[in-house]
Amino acid sequence: MNRFSALQQVREHQAIVTKYELALQKSPEDRKLHIGLKGAAKRLERSQALLYHSASEKQLDIVNYRIVRYREDYPALSVSESITAFQNAFIAVSDAVINGPKDRASYNRDAVEQASLG
Repeated sequence: MNRFSALQQVREHQAIVTKYELALQKSPEDRKLHIGLKGAAKRLERSQALLYHSASEKQLDIVNYRIVRYREDYPALSVSESITAFQNAFIAVSDAVINGPKDRASYNRDAVEQASLG
């Protein structure tokens, strides 16, 4: 299995786990939902293990992050700013590891492209 199909499987299994978690918030006593969540979580763990193994073979690192929602809706601007801040921090760390620390943040195009999470 290539790493792109492994990533797709992780995304699909994570979506299923999330659906079960949301359903359990509405029906916390539903035994079928608990059993379904347990099975979905195991499938997610297996797909994540395959993804990490595939990435490791190619000497790639995987960065996990999660946006936690504290209310029912959140503005897209806040989400995009959070992701941009994370990307900028990742570029800074990546550049520091490769080229050494800097007094001022100034990155050339190659450093930005290498650290791109896109």
